Amino acid sequence: EKTAAAAADNAGFAFEPPSASEQEAPRRLNLRVDIELGAGIDALPTWFGMVVEEIEHRPGQEGLRAGDCISSIAGVSLREMEDCEGAFSENLCDCVEVIVEPHCEARGVVPAGCSNINWSTLLLDVEKFAADYQVTLAFAKDRRSVSMSGPQSAVACAREAATELL
Repeated sequence: EKTAAAAADNAGFAFEPPSASEQEAPRRLNLRVDIELGAGIDALPTWFGMVVEEIEHRPGQEGLRAGDCISSIAGVSLREMEDCEGAFSENLCDCVEVIVEPHCEARGVVPAGCSNINWSTLLLDVEKFAADYQVTLAFAKDRRSVSMSGPQSAVACAREAATELL
């Protein structure tokens, strides 16, 4: 008869249940755009929208956080666009409404007893996976845990496939 610990050791990889940020509803915000300073946002275009990398103190963007993903601006979806940066720029003006989803992180523990892992192959697969799904997928230095982070939609899309990969 197996103990619970032994059964857990033989179980496959699984992420922890979704965190609060993974379940957070999208937020509606109005961006401030100064004639001289612009919006004061540094953002990266992705398949899921514009991911905010940095927010300048002026003009400031109340409610917007680094890592958030702007998925819509002025009613125009930025998802799955070849040029979401262009659509974002074209619609950017003072008080424009945007829909924002949070940056989130999913964590999981590598099952004990996984000594036959070919780490060089797995790390290459993880790198390709992360690029395809536009998430960050990383192992802890001791390789006992995994974290996957990115826009809420990206993490949701990648969760099941990452579990299968790992």
